[in-house]
Amino acid sequence: MKESGALMGHSNRVFCVKFNPQEPNMIVSGGWDRTIQIYDLRTRGPVNFLFGPHICGETIDFRHDGYTMVSGSYRMNDVLEVWDLRKL
Repeated sequence: MKESGALMGHSNRVFCVKFNPQEPNMIVSGGWDRTIQIYDLRTRGPVNFLFGPHICGETIDFRHDGYTMVSGSYRMNDVLEVWDLRKL
């Protein structure tokens, strides 16, 4: 397994973990630390992250294209966010 960079992973509870249906080596996870961590199973630790969503349930999902992801957040504004993983 290759080492990833200096990304630390989650700093609080994790509530949602999803496999990307089109990328078998990609897993994303979200939780209370207001991050969505992106993992590549071929490396150790996260390879990237998205900051913002406060995930409190099963509120991450992918479209069938494999690069569009939606997240739901436990906050008053901007509850739903759509992410294009090609732009990370």
